[in-house]
Amino acid sequence: MPEQPAAAPHKSLAEYVGVTLIGAAALLLLSLFLPWTTWRTPDLGRSVLEGMPASRAHATYGLAGPHGEIVVLAGMAALGLALAGRAVHERFIPYAAIPGALSLLAVFHRGVTLGDEGVTESITWGFWIAVLASVAVLALGLAALAREHPQS
Repeated sequence: MPEQPAAAPHKSLAEYVGVTLIGAAALLLLSLFLPWTTWRTPDLGRSVLEGMPASRAHATYGLAGPHGEIVVLAGMAALGLALAGRAVHERFIPYAAIPGALSLLAVFHRGVTLGDEGVTESITWGFWIAVLASVAVLALGLAALAREHPQS
């Protein structure tokens, strides 16, 4: 009777932290190309010619301003650390929590400074994707750190 091949050991969810971290960092970088806020200005030409008030909507994208630049650098660092953790050694993965926290602070600061230029702004879905991706990068980095140093 031929021998049965040994069953492959089941991987725990914790072993997929690196792959999930790559996805979260890529989503963080993708969120920079999405609209974070919208704001309206009056369309004076239309309101004068047609006698009705009109407004034009404008969008501000994640790359606009210094907040976006910080998120770009943090996202690239998190993605680089996640890729190094998969390709070189897993010890790089927990360090992704640092750029995750930095990007979360930059996104949070952008949310707090809405309307500082005298314009009424509204947060859009791209901003919330950036928040979720930043939290995911931070949480996955901390999860990898906790997995590396288990409590006794």
